[in-house]
Amino acid sequence: MPTPSATDENPAPEYEPVAFEECVKTFTAKTEIELKCSQCGHKRASMQNGFVTLPDVLVVTASRFVLKNWVPTKLGNNILSPP
Repeated sequence: MPTPSATDENPAPEYEPVAFEECVKTFTAKTEIELKCSQCGHKRASMQNGFVTLPDVLVVTASRFVLKNWVPTKLGNNILSPP
């Protein structure tokens, strides 16, 4: 079965390049989530990813896919690396 590809009729969406620093800020930003607490019954909570320490060399794998109708679709954006 052939895999879907961009055509003239249905071009792949193009996005502006994104700075690596902006990706890290988005990853570490506080996010509101729905979560029911079994003790007090609250239904909202916040979550935040972060780093306790960083290694001398940090290797990052960028996941540039989104789910559209439960089908992984690759985004056509570039991530600009720091100098």
